[in-house]
Amino acid sequence: MSDFKKWWEKLKPKQQRSPTIYYIAGDGNDMHDGKHPLQAWKSIAQLNSAKNQIRVSDQILFKRGHSYPGRPFYLGRSNFPIQIGAYGSGQYPVFPDVEPNKKLKNI
Repeated sequence: MSDFKKWWEKLKPKQQRSPTIYYIAGDGNDMHDGKHPLQAWKSIAQLNSAKNQIRVSDQILFKRGHSYPGRPFYLGRSNFPIQIGAYGSGQYPVFPDVEPNKKLKNI
């Protein structure tokens, strides 16, 4: 490879991956991949087991009208800017094992 081509390759912007949306639903299935509402995970335990694949700028959406026992891995990690939200209709998701003073942003 020529010196010019090597220099040019260094200047090209790195290809960035698109953010991934992960779905969790009380009526989901932890055997799914969690990347579509019809393939939603069921539990926070599954979310926590996948924490190494979740990257900055990804989104985690919890289905409304369901309760999610367990403590999500991202609580208390201010240096991990992911978006947390809700999808569907009905009551806000309930997190019985999360302290009331912990804010779940965007839900």
